[in-house]
Amino acid sequence: MKRISRLVITAVSLMVILAIIAFPGCGNGEEEPTPAPTQTAAPTQTAAPTPTPEPTPIVGGTLRIAAYEMESLDPHASTGGFELNYHYQNFDTLVTMNPDMSTSPGLAESWDMPDTTTIIFYLKEGVKFHDGTDFNASAVKWNVERFTDPEFQSPHAGMLAAVDSVEVIDDYTIQFNLNKQDVTIFASLSDRAGMMISPAAGEQYGRGRTDLYDHPIGTGPWMVTEYVHDSHIIMDRFPDYWDEGKPYLDRLEFRLIPEAAVVLASLEAGTIDLILPETVAVEDLNRALNIPGTKVPMGPAAGFSVVILNHNFAPFSDVRVREALAWAWDRDAEIASYGGVGTPELGLLPVISWAYNPEVEDPKYSKYPVDYDKARQLLDAAGYPDGFDVTIKAINTPDYLKRAEILVDQWAKVDVNATLDVVDLNAALSSIFSGDFEVLPVNHSGRSDPGVHMALLNHSNSGYNSANIIPTSQE
Repeated sequence: MKRISRLVITAVSLMVILAIIAFPGCGNGEEEPTPAPTQTAAPTQTAAPTPTPEPTPIVGGTLRIAAYEMESLDPHASTGGFELNYHYQNFDTLVTMNPDMSTSPGLAESWDMPDTTTIIFYLKEGVKFHDGTDFNASAVKWNVERFTDPEFQSPHAGMLAAVDSVEVIDDYTIQFNLNKQDVTIFASLSDRAGMMISPAAGEQYGRGRTDLYDHPIGTGPWMVTEYVHDSHIIMDRFPDYWDEGKPYLDRLEFRLIPEAAVVLASLEAGTIDLILPETVAVEDLNRALNIPGTKVPMGPAAGFSVVILNHNFAPFSDVRVREALAWAWDRDAEIASYGGVGTPELGLLPVISWAYNPEVEDPKYSKYPVDYDKARQLLDAAGYPDGFDVTIKAINTPDYLKRAEILVDQWAKVDVNATLDVVDLNAALSSIFSGDFEVLPVNHSGRSDPGVHMALLNHSNSGYNSANIIPTSQE
């Protein structure tokens, strides 16, 4: 049986902290302080702090967002994590992902499991797609079968690998028949696998992988009304949205700006309101913070950055070479160059995951602190005493370019001569699935369920795992 090519993700990953820069349309951008506790008559007791009231939603208006051009607006076919910024505006999911990474009902209002391999979903009634057609059980069946069709080749098909078939019970009841118990399926259905596309759109434009790239017709709060490639995407409020009174805004205007300098200048000029993290370099956060009224929320993220070494490239078929480059990567120095924004990752599960084990923070588990002497010893033992030449495929964004340049400088210390092949983001994403690269620094958006998260990175059937190391077990 032919083995599916995969990528090796090195054990040296860098967890980044996502930053979104917001520019309020009015006011000075400062939050009201939480009132101090009021002291009671007893000198040793204080009353609980007065809770900060929930903010009042602003109804109407347009939010102008600096963003990047993407490969596809079709969630079943797209590959980049940043594309989720668009998908979740256009598409609702069968299951909802909550801020604490738990799941709750979405388009599926409830479900039963009569046994471990059968799930019966009861769907929300009265939901419309943007084209006016009804969302129902037949639509769910069409979406699941398209998503899992081998000929469609969705890069995320592994999310529903346990689904053997789906049966329409009635207009608003559908049964999933699994080939094995799968506790991750609810998390998967809060992701691309659960995003519902209008079957009528498939009939009109085609159900193939590229047919719906520019036609994202879902049930979400906003619908795409104008898309000019390399310029802008306009999403207007869907007037028939099932959640009455939402969304609050009338329009989302994504301005596709590839140059970080232009993004920041637009923020300073007040011509955009929100910056997505991919569009600005981390070291520019201080500049953004100095713009009056700007807020930069920061905190641990589900996503992380990795350096992928292609196992099909001869030196990297030897684990000693891969380990040598891990020893020669000074992640602390890289983070310092970003102004300290980020933390070295000690595994492939993010710190905000419920499955994260804080014991990995013990220094004894820090497998690859920088050690250039150790790296040279490993290269010599592998037959590369004078190093070797390698090409790093560098994505043409500020953070990716900086990371690639840091690797060039650090690996030169062990005589590994790295040169850059600079490509745009969509070309790099295509390389992940084709395996057309030697070294590729890339970000992963992460997933809430550790099973989904690890399967995407490590399972032989995953499109994201293209470096040719087959795990001992894939269960």
